[in-house]
Amino acid sequence: EVTPEMTDLEKIVVLHDYLDVHTEYDYENYKNNTLPRVSYTAYGVLVEKKAVCQGYMLAYQYLLNKCGITSYYVTSTEMNHAWNIVKLDGMYYHIDATWDDPVPDTQGMAMHQYLLTSDGALAGHYDWHVYSTEDVDELTVSCSDTRYDTMFWREILSPVIAYDGVFLYRNGYQMMQR
Repeated sequence: EVTPEMTDLEKIVVLHDYLDVHTEYDYENYKNNTLPRVSYTAYGVLVEKKAVCQGYMLAYQYLLNKCGITSYYVTSTEMNHAWNIVKLDGMYYHIDATWDDPVPDTQGMAMHQYLLTSDGALAGHYDWHVYSTEDVDELTVSCSDTRYDTMFWREILSPVIAYDGVFLYRNGYQMMQR
């Protein structure tokens, strides 16, 4: 669903929605404390289509990096949670594809509450640590830019499609400047 003509913003949005539409959070195994190892992997997301936050984060980072988009992984021991930070136009933003995937799984639905958010917009996320796949040392990354915190997609519950500089979604469209 990603094409070379797409902007990095379009790629980020389309990949986020692809993961959320095609992956089911492994809620039953999570509730029963019977999560298989594969649920923690990118393979769980991309092949088995079922995972927990670590799998979403690893799959998203893999896809972003394949598109040439700088991505970091974020973990919170206190929350027992993981998500991504991306670099877009020289600024950093949080993306939590897991929390944007409805539970229980809803066919064809993707939320966007945690897509390209600033540090301040991450209500409910705390005690986080940022890492790169190339380095085991914790990084200091600030997601201070708020330009996407109030984007139209915050309230959209359907996947967003990028087409020729326009973001399309069920029951509407939004023009984006390239």
